[in-house]
Amino acid sequence: MDVNEIDGSDDNLMRPLVISIMGHVDHGKTTLLDALRKKSDHPERPVAGSEAGGITQTMSAFQLPVKQNDINENDQLITVLDTPGHAAFSEMRRVCQSASDLVVLCIDINQGVADQTVEILKYLKESNCQFIVALTKCDKVGTKRERDNLADIVTTQLSTHDIVTESYGGEIQVVPVSSISGEGLDLLLSSAQDFYEPQPKSSTATVLNSVSTDRGRVLSIVAHQEIKPGSYFVLETPDSNLKKYGKIRALLRSGNGERETLEHADPSCPVLVLTDVVNAQAGDLLRVVGDENTAREIVERSQELDIFDEYTNEGEISYNNKVDDVNVISIPLLLKSPTSASLSALRAVIESLQHSNANLIQFNIIHSEVGTSMTQKEQIVLKESGGMFIGFDINVPKRISKNFGYQVS
Repeated sequence: MDVNEIDGSDDNLMRPLVISIMGHVDHGKTTLLDALRKKSDHPERPVAGSEAGGITQTMSAFQLPVKQNDINENDQLITVLDTPGHAAFSEMRRVCQSASDLVVLCIDINQGVADQTVEILKYLKESNCQFIVALTKCDKVGTKRERDNLADIVTTQLSTHDIVTESYGGEIQVVPVSSISGEGLDLLLSSAQDFYEPQPKSSTATVLNSVSTDRGRVLSIVAHQEIKPGSYFVLETPDSNLKKYGKIRALLRSGNGERETLEHADPSCPVLVLTDVVNAQAGDLLRVVGDENTAREIVERSQELDIFDEYTNEGEISYNNKVDDVNVISIPLLLKSPTSASLSALRAVIESLQHSNANLIQFNIIHSEVGTSMTQKEQIVLKESGGMFIGFDINVPKRISKNFGYQVS
């Protein structure tokens, strides 16, 4: 049975719009998010400056109520995803884009189109994703004439990447905003509402992150269909046969430092899933199935396909394989990071280094795991392999340098 044949929910159920906020590092994304939260009286603490180096390193998601023009209408919810802007987190941005209906691309009016702006534009075009440009930090520009001149420069830069804005006769809307004064925020939200035509999603949810806790594994997801505790699901990694299955033990909503248990999660709702499934990755598609037997059958079939691919692709060389060239140095690597998303970013950096130094060095990733500290097993593997341990935001025991003679930096 193919997981894609399973349809446990109504795909056409209306749901809130899901928006991703993207842009080059330090182009005002997180400050814009804080301004939107403040405007909507959202209870979460400000994000700007709360992560290492003041730079967003993880994906976060929350919902905002948006006022309607008609006073008789109820507030409309919008789900907002925050993404890192640093070059190392390109895969996180792709994950958020795949889970979104619309992208708000932040461009600093003073700095214009930057490296990660170009990267984001490339896959927005490739995926045919709708987007709006938010010209940020407009409060730092002195006069209206200066602002208009800078805005013209940005629209000209965008046109060189085949992005035609409304001022040039195209369809891409550009909204000047200031997170400090609040200028343009209402226009930005109303422009987003004009895109209120969420497309049906074939999966039940998209995984944004995965962390290990004392209660078990917690998946941060955006639901595309209604989800309830007790349901069995299959996790599918896009562009591969890799599948895993598990059970939703509980649904949690995080807010104000507390977690509220939910009886169900509505479509487009960002929610935490408490489960026992391991090795979930950012970008995995979660599909609810009828029962455990169905889930197991799907996973077993995918494992058979993996074995087939292993035999048919035998002989292919990847950066994980050993090399025969004596002039190429092979380095065993152990990777660890507190979240699956940052671990993916770490692997992406290793792959980039491998690609640019293929004639000099060969990285052999012998261990890759989500966690917050270096385990005794990892210390033993590190010693026996003679390799390197690369961790992001990881606690490394002080005794490791004494016992094994390793330098910790």
